[in-house]
Amino acid sequence: MTHNGRVISLPEGKEGNPAIKLSVASEPLIKPGTLPRILVIGGGVSGLMTAWILLDKGYRVTVISKEWAWTKDFQRSRLTSQIAGALWEYPPGGCGLTEIESPGGGWATIHHYREWSLESYDFYKQLDSLLSGRLRTEFGVAIKKLNQFFYHDLTAPNEANTEDIEKLEALRADSDRVSNLQEQKNKEDLAPLFDNIRVPKEWRKKLKYGYTHDAPIINTDKAMVYLMALVESKGAELETKELEGKLQDQGSDLLEEYKAQAIINATGLGAKELVGDTDVYPVRGAIKRISNDNTNRFEAMNEAYLVPAQVGDDKEPTKVVFLVPRNDETLIVGSIIQRNSHQLNLQENSPDVEVMWDRACSFMPGLDDAPTVPWYPLAQGLRPFTKKNVKVRADDIQVKPLIHNYGHGGSGWTLAVGCARSAVNLLELMLSGMSAVEANATLYPV
Repeated sequence: MTHNGRVISLPEGKEGNPAIKLSVASEPLIKPGTLPRILVIGGGVSGLMTAWILLDKGYRVTVISKEWAWTKDFQRSRLTSQIAGALWEYPPGGCGLTEIESPGGGWATIHHYREWSLESYDFYKQLDSLLSGRLRTEFGVAIKKLNQFFYHDLTAPNEANTEDIEKLEALRADSDRVSNLQEQKNKEDLAPLFDNIRVPKEWRKKLKYGYTHDAPIINTDKAMVYLMALVESKGAELETKELEGKLQDQGSDLLEEYKAQAIINATGLGAKELVGDTDVYPVRGAIKRISNDNTNRFEAMNEAYLVPAQVGDDKEPTKVVFLVPRNDETLIVGSIIQRNSHQLNLQENSPDVEVMWDRACSFMPGLDDAPTVPWYPLAQGLRPFTKKNVKVRADDIQVKPLIHNYGHGGSGWTLAVGCARSAVNLLELMLSGMSAVEANATLYPV
């Protein structure tokens, strides 16, 4: 099969990831040869993106997972990777808890997050332009305009908007990589954006600044099916298996069983038990799914709107307004952010879901006429956070290569490609003879 015109080229990253090429063809870009087999644990977006990169580099890959994305009628329970709102956001994300908790030596910093997100942005943008017709529909990627609004004027620093200003300044510096960044600095600039969705007067008075840019939005059901099929067609072996006990205790046995030379752990929340990581904790989230097909009184939306979590005029934290149209005629409305909530027992009439819905309807009153998707009106899941940020690192306890890639919080799709590249980078550094400590120091220099 030819790869001409079907290759995504990602240049060398600012944080040290080597340039790579990825093919959307069903065969690997480089046929397997002398490179070893790698065992990937975890069947979510992080595990599958890591597998894709490995396969196109010529590695043999086995992916094992306790469960997989539901690929039939999408009406059964879903993986966390499928539940996600999957709106690309420039870090730190605006939907609640910050993804950056304790940056420092040996762990990912905001600079890593931003580079990983930009590498992912480049990937999605190229993928969108590369795919057409049926293939574009199968993956479910769309580049749409994202409109964000703020309670404070970001040209007038104060203690409530310092972080928002820093993020905007960094985004301006990266505007050569994020398309069509435009700022709305006064009511005259904001008015046309508000008019598009008939934002009422009480919100127009509160919101004082905004900016827009192009952002990838992923139909997670379609994308997970696509990724599973793609890595399998490139030669990956997919095995359903639940690992019990600590990975460090059974790593050598797993390598021998699968005739592999290294393991990449992409288990998300599962890392809490699998590697005994007490930093890992869940954040429960929920979104409502609205029919966005112009068949009802509700006028379909084609742009995303976000009022991020911020500090309000009363110096109290505010809740999120999250309106994201997917390319499957579905509008995602959210979001709920509840730390250390383990149960998935929310219903449409749960008080926290109703508060979320009322908040969105107050911002966009037309939602009152919008019917939910009848076969799947409410999605809920557990975001995999960690107290020490995303853990993309080589394990310095294992003698043989063990690379971790988990803890992406609510930014799994935003960070997926960049983090997978770094995980593969660490793997290749160790396969070349570096110790785990040396490999980590290369990615996270002090």
